[in-house]
Amino acid sequence: MSDINRIYLITPSSLDPDVFCPLLDKTLDTGGVAAVLISLDERDASRRQSISERISGICHKHGVAAILHLDPECTDDSRIAGRARLDGVHSGTGEADLENALDSFAPQKMVGAGNLRDRHTAMTAGELDPDYVFFGLLERPDDETLHDKTFDLAVWWAQMFEIPAVAFIGLDLADTDRLAAEGVEFIAAREAVWSHPDGPESALKIIQSHLASHPLEMGR
Repeated sequence: MSDINRIYLITPSSLDPDVFCPLLDKTLDTGGVAAVLISLDERDASRRQSISERISGICHKHGVAAILHLDPECTDDSRIAGRARLDGVHSGTGEADLENALDSFAPQKMVGAGNLRDRHTAMTAGELDPDYVFFGLLERPDDETLHDKTFDLAVWWAQMFEIPAVAFIGLDLADTDRLAAEGVEFIAAREAVWSHPDGPESALKIIQSHLASHPLEMGR
């Protein structure tokens, strides 16, 4: 399984699609990306759908999954997930919302569980059998380095359970190496990629080099 794509790329929360979409297209040419999480502050349903459709088309061109971060204040998100031909949704607002997302979308679309701040919450989410569990807080600005709590939870999960773990790094790409060395399956990145001084393609190549040093064990 060492050759699977293991990067979970997160969009900026605020973006101009006319600027971002060509950049995303070029960035995905680098390879290594398994999924793009569309995580937007935008609340207007028509704009959320339009942006999601454009990003989804680019992702599918590159064989990358497009996932929508569900916003409980955006009541049209379920329809957007279908209309924009998205591959999955990400739920980070508690057990009830995760269960609703699974009932609505699984197994036709992927459903991920996020906002898991402790072991109990993670195990409760895991009992519902999402496609992945996500450690790290999307609503916070990206920190310089990986949070110790994110590291500890992601490593604990990856070494104990079969559902894949996704760990959200900060701005330091070297934290990928720490996580991959402990068997964490997927690395999530946002500003570490989009704000990298040498450009997002260089950032992806660095992440891939760290991941290549720690291939997943067969059977994971």
